[in-house]
Amino acid sequence: MDRFLIDAIDAFDGASGAAAVWSVAAAVFERLGADDLSFGVGLDARSCEVVVQTTLPPEAMAEYMSDGVQLADPWLSYCRRNVQPVHLDVATRAVDRPVGSVERLCRFLEGRGVRASLLAPTGVQGQAAGVALLAGSADRAEEIARPETVARARFAAALLATRHDPRGAPAGTRDVHRSSPALTSREAEALRWLSEGFQVQRIAERMGVQPVTAGKFLASARRRLHARTREQALAIALTRGLI
Repeated sequence: MDRFLIDAIDAFDGASGAAAVWSVAAAVFERLGADDLSFGVGLDARSCEVVVQTTLPPEAMAEYMSDGVQLADPWLSYCRRNVQPVHLDVATRAVDRPVGSVERLCRFLEGRGVRASLLAPTGVQGQAAGVALLAGSADRAEEIARPETVARARFAAALLATRHDPRGAPAGTRDVHRSSPALTSREAEALRWLSEGFQVQRIAERMGVQPVTAGKFLASARRRLHARTREQALAIALTRGLI
């Protein structure tokens, strides 16, 4: 298994309470090249009400709220409809896939010295949610754009979502380790290969099946664990000792 995944799981498992979980998250995402991170949750899919926790200084969040950025935050809007990560180059306003207008968000990020952002959407109890990695230098911006970083960020975001609610209530050990339906042997095998960082093609090769079949094993594991993404299914399976 990817050493980063093992270390991340161990770190989160050793954290007790919302403050400790958030502190662990900051350290985990810093390893991925993030100078800062934010975890936002849309409280109501029909409105723009949102709660954001961030490692940016308190005055940054005050500005975010007072300027009304949260009312039209394209990141949360994107999270409602998508599960794929998205990159933003703040200086050029370049986004690697359509997410609507980002001008207001870019102005806010520029004012905080952010050069680039990687958003990893992750479902939280059916709500729109996502973890945004913020890079303040060219080197950091390049780091969070690496495919390996994106894959790890997706897993770490899913893991954070199983342990923490930015509204202030930790997910808690009971929720993380609650009983789950057992995975089939092939579902568990597919998730184990996913934990090695393999994509569907390589997972299929290792399992001796067609890629479409490997994809079906991952999809059935995701549905069985009530996860929104493969990475979230993997995080749930690992934290509950299912694989």
